[in-house]
Amino acid sequence: MEPQCSKTSSNRSRKTPSGLATSNLFKSSESCTFQDGDARSTNKWQQASSRTQQAVPAWKLRNLANTPIGHSVLNRLLNAVTLQPWSIVPPHEHRHSQAAWERAQELSRAFMRPNCEDCDDYVLFTKAVLQDLIVLGYGAVERAVGSSKTQPFWLWEVNAAQVAKNPEWSPQRILHHPRYFFGNPFQPDSLIPLLDSELFLVRLKSNSHQLIPSSPFRVAYHLMSSWLGLNNYQDLQVGRAWQNQIITLVDATERDIQRFADYWTAEVEQSHGVSIVGKQVKIANIKAKNDLELFLKYEEKLLKLFAIAFNLTNQDLGVAEHNDEPAIVGAGVNKTFQEAILPYIQTLNRSFTENVTSYFEPGFEFKIETTQPLPEKQKTDTAKELY
Repeated sequence: MEPQCSKTSSNRSRKTPSGLATSNLFKSSESCTFQDGDARSTNKWQQASSRTQQAVPAWKLRNLANTPIGHSVLNRLLNAVTLQPWSIVPPHEHRHSQAAWERAQELSRAFMRPNCEDCDDYVLFTKAVLQDLIVLGYGAVERAVGSSKTQPFWLWEVNAAQVAKNPEWSPQRILHHPRYFFGNPFQPDSLIPLLDSELFLVRLKSNSHQLIPSSPFRVAYHLMSSWLGLNNYQDLQVGRAWQNQIITLVDATERDIQRFADYWTAEVEQSHGVSIVGKQVKIANIKAKNDLELFLKYEEKLLKLFAIAFNLTNQDLGVAEHNDEPAIVGAGVNKTFQEAILPYIQTLNRSFTENVTSYFEPGFEFKIETTQPLPEKQKTDTAKELY
C-alpha cells in the first residue's frame, strides 16, 4: 500500500520511524520479528547500541548545541549549506532527453516537499538531518515509495540517537532481515526493526576502529564544558582561598610580627572589618580584581579552540583579530567554506544521490552547488572585467 500523506496515516511525530502503523515490515512481520526470545533480542540490541554510543551521551551533545555558542555554530553551518542552490540532473547519457529532465523535475518537487508532516520542505528537512550529522556524527532518514508522478518518494528525519545497527545483518539477508533497530534498549517491547530499504544513515566520515567517528561537537564538548563551568570555577577558587594578601612589616621584630598576626586575625578576618594601619605596612592583593581579569582572556582562548573543532575561523565565532584587513577577512571566509562547509555539502550530495535519487530513479544525481557564492562587490568587479 502506498504511504498516505496525512496526519492520521501513521502514529508518529516523525522523530521516530513509521513502522508500528504503516511499515510493510510489520505487515509481514514474521520474517523480521525476533526469533530468539526477548532476553536474547534485548542483549543483541544492547550489543549494537553499545557500538553506536560514544563517550559523551547524545543528550549532552544536544544540550551543548543549544548553548549560545553551539547555536551560533549550528546556524553558521546549517544556513551556509541549505542556502546553496541545488538541483537533480539525469544520467549523462540522457542529458539531451526531454523526458529525463521532466523526471528530474518530478524528483526535485518531491525533495521540495519530502513529507507533509513536521518537516514539510527541503530546507527544514535538510537542516534536521544535517544537525544530527554535525552534533552526533551521523543522521538517519526513513524513506518510502510514493506515487510514480506526483510524489516519487517520501522522506522523514529520524532521531539518530535511538538508531543502532543490527550486528547480525548481512547483505545476503537484505530483503527480510532488519538492518537497524530503533527505540529504547531498556524497553524491548518498543523496539522497531527496520529493513535496509526503509532507513539509511548519513555519515560525514568513517575509520577502522569506530562505528561512528567523533563529531565536531564531541571534539569540542570538554572545551565547552570548561567554558560553561568557568564561573563556578571562579566562585570555588575565591570561596576556598584563605590567602588573599601578602603583608610585609618593614623593620619589624618577631614579637611585632606575632602581635600583628594576632591583631589581623581577630580584628580584620574574623570581624570582616577593614583595617587602616600605619605607613610602615605594605599590602599586596594576589586575588583577581574583577571578572574581566579572569574571564575574558580564558573565554577567548576556549572560543579559538572551539573554532578549531569545527574548522571555523576565529572571526566566525566573533573573536577579533589583530589584523582585520579585507584581504585577511576574505581569506578567512574562503577557508571557512572550503574546510567547514564544503565537506557537509559533499556528504549530502553523496548520500542523497546514492540513497534517494539514484535509489528510486537509477542514474539521477542530487547536486548542491559546491562553489562558494561571491560577495556582491566581487560580483560587480568581475562583471566590470568581463563586460
